[in-house]
Order: sequence, then C-alpha cells, then structure tokens
Amino acid sequence: LLWMGGFWWYPNAEAVLWFVKDILPLVKDKLVEQNIRLHFLGAAPPDELKHVHDGANVFVHGFVDSLDDMLTSAHLLFVPLLSGGGVRVKILEAMSNGIPVLSTSKGCEGLGATDGVDIVVRDDAAGFAEALLEIAADREMRVRLSLACRNLLLEKYNLQQTIREKDGIYRRLLGV
Repeated sequence: LLWMGGFWWYPNAEAVLWFVKDILPLVKDKLVEQNIRLHFLGAAPPDELKHVHDGANVFVHGFVDSLDDMLTSAHLLFVPLLSGGGVRVKILEAMSNGIPVLSTSKGCEGLGATDGVDIVVRDDAAGFAEALLEIAADREMRVRLSLACRNLLLEKYNLQQTIREKDGIYRRLLGV
C-alpha cells in the first residue's frame, strides 16, 4: 500500500502524522497477520514517520527518483489529508495506473470521484483503518475500484474531450 507526496508541504506532513498517531496503531497488528506492507514516498519525511519504519511492514523511502516500480506493485494509494487545497495529482496518477484510492474527503475534493464507486472515502481514524484493511484483503473490490477509477479518468480527465470542450467554448464565444 502506498503513500506519496512531499512532506515539506504542511498538509502532507499533517496527514502522515495523523496516520502514524491515530490510524497506524489500529492496523499495526493486522499488517503482519495479513502480510501488508505500507510504503511512504516523499522528500523530507518527518521524524515521527521515520521512527515507524520497521523494514518489514512499514517502509519510509523518502524521495525516490522514479515512482514506476512502486506504482507497478502498489495495490492501494492511501491519502489521509486533513487540510490543503488544489488538485491531488497523486490520486490522478494512481488512478491512471489502475491503483485504487482510499482518501479523506479533503484529500479527494474537487476530483469528481464517488465514494464506493471509484474511490473509498473515510474521514475518521477508525473508518480509515477499517477501509485500509478491507481493501487490502479484498482483491475483487480492488479490481472493481481499479476499473471504475480508470473510467472516471476517461470521462472527466480525457485530454481529447477537454480539447473538444475548449474548442466548443471558443466557437460559441466567437459566434462561429
């Protein structure tokens, strides 16, 4: 399972500290039982995160030159963001690679994703922990979410569709 994002950005640091303090204790024992590995990628990881690196089930990689290997092997992107704004490129990148996403409402706001359809959204620590374990254990759910998130991208983030829409707007503005 994968986290990615630079920790120099306050919302990412805040999110991962919430994960370490409130969510990880709820799943820690199950990580070993279910053979789940959490991978944290991003520049400048906080010390609290570095301290939970155990080399068995929790890995703090810091900055990596390429995401390719991690994206190829990831079964889930988890995004426990509590604050911040802007487009969550990490979610779009995961979805474009067919990786299901577990997020908070804040983490996926504005993307047009629907909880239970093309993303899973949980805003409290217990719900987030439960969903993380459920998705990790349920291959069919991961496949369904993977297909749905790719469809979401085709519908809402398709470059050719965006170009056609812009072209239509320009034509209307120009009266052509």
